Amino acid sequence: MAELSPLRRRMIEDMTIRNLSPATQRSYVHAVAKFSRYCGRSCRDPAYARVPRTLPVVLSADEVVRFLEAVPSLKTRTALTTAYAAGLRASETVGLKSATSIANAVSSGSSTARAVRTAP
Repeated sequence: MAELSPLRRRMIEDMTIRNLSPATQRSYVHAVAKFSRYCGRSCRDPAYARVPRTLPVVLSADEVVRFLEAVPSLKTRTALTTAYAAGLRASETVGLKSATSIANAVSSGSSTARAVRTAP
């Protein structure tokens, strides 16, 4: 009989401790061996392990000030400052309407004026 790998030996020991029948143990070992052949590698090699998620990079207060000072247009700088202060995501910021267009919609009695999202 061929030498058992440490991994297979450990699997059989664990199944024995859990009081699985010999037929069930053979079935499980066969299924793992078949899966290993399908993958083309041993089950010991976790080649596709999940990559841990990392936190996004957060700018320091000085970096935010430098970024906002680098924006040449006062209108754009004001919009970015407002979006940053409100904690809006980029997609939320893009969806905002200007105060002028909101005022025009309200004064003209437009029914879409209620659906427009404004910055807090």
